[in-house]
Amino acid sequence: MPIGKTLGDITNQLEQFFESSQFLSKIQLRKTLDFIFSLIH
Repeated sequence: MPIGKTLGDITNQLEQFFESSQFLSKIQLRKTLDFIFSLIH
């Protein structure tokens, strides 16, 4: 899966990935996004 160049692209790709992985909950998605954003900033 190619990595997006913008934050929006990355978020969209992550959402698509987690939607295809039904065993992950919304809370885990939120924590993962927060963690990635903390690395970026």
